[in-house]
Amino acid sequence: NMMGLNYFQYRIVITVISLLLINSTIQKFTDRPALVWAMFIVFPGWILTTLLRHMMAFSVMVFGLRYVFDTKKGSTLKLLVCIVISSLIHNSFWTFLILLLAKCVRPRYLLIISVAAVAIVYFSGSNNLLFKLFELLPTNDGYLDKYMSDSYSNINGIIYNVFRQCVVMLSGYAAVHMYRLRVKKGAQVAEQQAAFMDKVLAINNASVLILGIMYYTMVGSRMYHLIMIVNTLAWGICLNLYRRNGSNHVLLKTGAMAVGFLLSFLACTFESSVLFENVLQMHFETNDFINLFN
Repeated sequence: NMMGLNYFQYRIVITVISLLLINSTIQKFTDRPALVWAMFIVFPGWILTTLLRHMMAFSVMVFGLRYVFDTKKGSTLKLLVCIVISSLIHNSFWTFLILLLAKCVRPRYLLIISVAAVAIVYFSGSNNLLFKLFELLPTNDGYLDKYMSDSYSNINGIIYNVFRQCVVMLSGYAAVHMYRLRVKKGAQVAEQQAAFMDKVLAINNASVLILGIMYYTMVGSRMYHLIMIVNTLAWGICLNLYRRNGSNHVLLKTGAMAVGFLLSFLACTFESSVLFENVLQMHFETNDFINLFN
């Protein structure tokens, strides 16, 4: 505002800053940034372009991912600071406190904790217990109505959410499995990449908690954007261990991209009826570069 920028110019500045923050993490953990960026564009990159505040908060959290894998003193505090900053930009990002669990709890125990917590949420939700507790909080009535008036907890919604959760988690599990196979055969991996892969399972197991959040609000689905960045980075690290022209390399790369296309398809169909026309199709119809050839 002090520089006298209009909204269009402001968006350009914010987008550049956000992409630089995201790129700093991509470059830090993988030698295959082109693959990661390609998968990011497929999902969720094209969705983020219309969610300016979400993209700003998202880029801060992607930058903060490095502190999940960092074991140095003060890394937990730095991660918490990133969560707080992103939450001040977009209030849905307080949910990324689950990354603190991924940093501190072993993956096996974390999966048990997450599944148990979601089961409790579903049980208490069926009795409106949590809604009654929310009403006791000193929260704006309009804010509560936003989440308490919509029903995301019907059986169709639960089945869809569980299916998408399985797709996301399997993509992370598959990357870790293929990575471990290569490491057992003597493949060499950089220390920070090894630390990253050790936490991928923990982050995916912690993401089960998203199902509990989405029982009350669909805004929780945006957390999958960050989880997929983690899984995409894992694929980038994993695929770099395989011979570039080998059949396994091509198959794994194709499978990784297929997951991104599947999640985009689900977003355009089952999750939202407006994303295809108002977002995806818009990129091709209101695109200055493409319009040069019309």
